[in-house]
Amino acid sequence: MIRFLRGTILMASIALPATAGAFGNDDRWESGWGMGVKEAIITRGAGNRIYVTCDDGAARDATAISFMVGGDSPKGSSVQLTFDGEAPEDYSLWDGEIKSNCHACASTYDAIINKLKSHRFVHVKFQNGNAAKFSLNGSTRAIGQCVADFYR
Repeated sequence: MIRFLRGTILMASIALPATAGAFGNDDRWESGWGMGVKEAIITRGAGNRIYVTCDDGAARDATAISFMVGGDSPKGSSVQLTFDGEAPEDYSLWDGEIKSNCHACASTYDAIINKLKSHRFVHVKFQNGNAAKFSLNGSTRAIGQCVADFYR
């Protein structure tokens, strides 16, 4: 019995890292959960992603939105988002993320989450010119209900 358990644990430890790297999809949003944080992600080719995290019992400020384009996170202090071809809007970043732990941050976070859930696509552009267009298919379900850290 002990050999069986050791073998099962060994196989699980080998399989888990292999599946963790596969999280994300170019066509629809996916969600997951780990260590008290709910996660939602969309990719668009290698090195491009939008990643939404929501504190779900982690006991720390974990609710944020992060972006990656061309394998890099934004180096500047803002990101430009264009939803369904509407007018582009610039949003401030803190440590490369849209945070939700201050009053203004929470308002911005909520506004972007609502747009991610109610549009068909978003074009993300960094200050250095790097850009990518992402599908919002399945974003409502993947993101779910998420309360900004400021309101907790």
